[in-house]
Amino acid sequence: ANAQDPTFTAPVVANGKIKILVFELRVADDNGFPSKDTMKVTVMPVNSVPVVSAGDDQTVDGGATVSLEGTATDEDNESLTYLWTQTAGPSVVLSNPTNLANGFVAPKLNADTVFTFQLIANDGNVDSEPATVNVTVKGTVVTPIVANAGKDQQVSEKSSVTLLGSGKDPLLNKLTYGWKQVSGETVTLSSSTIAKPSFTAPEVANGQTKTLVFEITVGDSHGRVGKDTVSIVVNPVDSAPTAIAKVKTIHQAQ
Repeated sequence: ANAQDPTFTAPVVANGKIKILVFELRVADDNGFPSKDTMKVTVMPVNSVPVVSAGDDQTVDGGATVSLEGTATDEDNESLTYLWTQTAGPSVVLSNPTNLANGFVAPKLNADTVFTFQLIANDGNVDSEPATVNVTVKGTVVTPIVANAGKDQQVSEKSSVTLLGSGKDPLLNKLTYGWKQVSGETVTLSSSTIAKPSFTAPEVANGQTKTLVFEITVGDSHGRVGKDTVSIVVNPVDSAPTAIAKVKTIHQAQ
């Protein structure tokens, strides 16, 4: 090159390596006397960011086993690690969240529901840009969860009362329970998250009653719920009459 300030494009360098380029500059004055000098240019590698794909969007039936097939490339041919995470939809359990090939069992739901998953790769230095995939699980017509708050009860004041709640699910999912009092004198339940909590009935004046109404909500982890109510009528306990004898003094005339 004859230019005073030439340029060049640095070569590609593999990660963990360097390349040293040596250049010699030769000059001569008007009388033809030459001079020369050398310089070294050290070319360092630039890490390439991995590139991933989370695969094509899918539509599946409830109850189906869903396969998530990711792909990843890295120009530096470095060893990669992977991580799948769920970013939308009711929570599901991923079978292999640290593998490119992953999956889950689609829950049975009442309406079409979109589940979104994200895949990221890491080359030991930097994360890839996240890639996402949507899985639409088609709604299935199913029998709803049946909640039963138990039969209405007649109880005595100050007695211990047990609410006889239960639930049935045709899909056999694990059920959760929630109780709340919707009317009547406030009482304290032994627990609001079990099927059969208890409480102490309040006092009631003779000749009166008190009605307490409770609601049970039975649900599963996919948002399906059933509700029912029960009425508890609290009756007074008649107190036995108390006899009070009065002493009367009679003075006999002399």
